[in-house]
Amino acid sequence: MSLKEKNVAYDLSLFEEVTINQQDNVLELPNKGSKTNKKRKTNPFFVLAVSIFSFICLGIVGTVVYNQVQLTELTANINSVTKKLNESEGVYTQLQVKTESNLSLSIVEDYAKNELKMSKIDPAQIEYISLSKGDKATIKNDKW
Repeated sequence: MSLKEKNVAYDLSLFEEVTINQQDNVLELPNKGSKTNKKRKTNPFFVLAVSIFSFICLGIVGTVVYNQVQLTELTANINSVTKKLNESEGVYTQLQVKTESNLSLSIVEDYAKNELKMSKIDPAQIEYISLSKGDKATIKNDKW
């Protein structure tokens, strides 16, 4: 048995010497008039379809960018208005506490006694009145 028959997985013919023929190395270039060297014409429908697709993609990207800019501006406006609202609520709370402290019962009583010369009610100042039981209200149904 030869070595080639035993090792089928190895191609030992690659290691054998090969003589190179000088005429096999020459390449022939095609003539200018041949059909293989002609410039291909572009299909106008293909160019139109690619340009329309490009414009649509560009429009979508532009719309997304514009919407993101608008969203950022609106978020900034909301944040500034929220900050002003929080400040106004703080001022409102301070003014409410100040007003409640100025209108406490003891201060009102002191103002009434000293400034308006008022006094607390005596039981002698209470006067009871009675209403007669015969008073009634009626609704008159007059037709025009």
